[in-house]
Amino acid sequence: MPFFNRSTLNEVVRPDGELVQSGDELNGFGDPEVRVKYSLYREGPWAVAASIGLGLPLGNPAGGSTQLLQTGDGEFNQKLLVEASRSFKGGNGYATATVGFNNRTQGFSEEFIYGVEGGIKAGSLWLIGKVNGLESFKNGAEDLSVNNGIFSNNLEYLVVSPAIAWQVGKSWGVTADAGFALRGERILADPSYSVGVYLDL
Repeated sequence: MPFFNRSTLNEVVRPDGELVQSGDELNGFGDPEVRVKYSLYREGPWAVAASIGLGLPLGNPAGGSTQLLQTGDGEFNQKLLVEASRSFKGGNGYATATVGFNNRTQGFSEEFIYGVEGGIKAGSLWLIGKVNGLESFKNGAEDLSVNNGIFSNNLEYLVVSPAIAWQVGKSWGVTADAGFALRGERILADPSYSVGVYLDL
């Protein structure tokens, strides 16, 4: 549930001082995703699960004074994922591999999702590493007019993300991660950062 998204556009000025593009900013609610996960297999340290996520278009697909900034993509998507995991060290470590398919609407291309993740627990702190990729099938509408950014059509990337999860109380904690792009198409490769709060039900 992305309660707060911030998107900015830098001012562009020529060497002679002429203003080419004014700076802009957009703050707002993002596109939430509702996901249901079902266990397909569990034996010893191994587990396999499938999930379906529904992306709800509640963010702003064209905001700011320039209408170039976004907190959402304006389309309803359905994401199907299959994950295989193995725990280590009595549950104090894990590794997960994920593959999936994202069906996008409103003329957006479908996407192939893949990734690996691993973590190890040190006291109340989880140290986590992730590698996630996205490949477009490039089967959407050719004349779809979408701004470049994290909600673009035919977006592709490969991202490495170190992360931590800190169990603060008995049933809740905080997370923080950073993302660094090794490869990107139709997206700027600047680092991204996020923080969150989780509940252990």
